[in-house]
Amino acid sequence: MSVEYGEYLAAIGGCRSCHGLALAGDANPDAPDITVGRIGTWTEEDFFRSLRQGKRPDGSVIDPEKMPWVRSGQMTDEEVRAVWMYMRSLPAGEME
Repeated sequence: MSVEYGEYLAAIGGCRSCHGLALAGDANPDAPDITVGRIGTWTEEDFFRSLRQGKRPDGSVIDPEKMPWVRSGQMTDEEVRAVWMYMRSLPAGEME
């Protein structure tokens, strides 16, 4: 498990097709910035919950039509943790 593996998973998982190359929400107006600028206060547990159950830290539900959390929920713990590590390594994007 590594930042590089997380970057690879984010690339093949389609994260960049909605959230943009820098994952700062610049590719799709409905896709937020998911760099540390947006999820900087999230814990690893929050991140796992969002990808597995489609819930943000405040309990609000993530629309599965806009964010395929049902599919990402099938990732292994190691894969989710690697993506988390990658996300935490990114510089903060522009806040919405």
